[in-house]
Amino acid sequence: MNNRGGKRQGAGRKRGIASIKAEEARKYLTMRVTEELEPILTGQIELAKGAYHEVIDVEGKKIIYRKLPDSGAATYLLNQTIGRAKETVDMNVAPAFSLIALSKRAAELRLEDEGKLLEASGTPSENTDNGDSVRNRL
Repeated sequence: MNNRGGKRQGAGRKRGIASIKAEEARKYLTMRVTEELEPILTGQIELAKGAYHEVIDVEGKKIIYRKLPDSGAATYLLNQTIGRAKETVDMNVAPAFSLIALSKRAAELRLEDEGKLLEASGTPSENTDNGDSVRNRL
């Protein structure tokens, strides 16, 4: 019996250096964000509400700037806590017009035009109408 099936030690694709470094970077970033979570959240909340910034200019004068509330920060915080709103599109909507009814109406108008042409000339004629009169009445 050949014992080649199943899990084998050392089998499979080898992990590349880039993926190992990216995984280490994610672990480091997760650790740093976790350490600084309180100030980050406070900053996001303040940004969502609107914030005041105090700046001292070159002459030493204190200037206070008010930053308007950032809807992006508010949306991000709400999406993270409450969850993102479900975005659905209703595909069961009745069309504003029916293509079948529209094509029937176009045929009726074309027949009416041909009848008027025959009455005006008194003799059967070829269809010389290019459809403009029908299009204008649709």
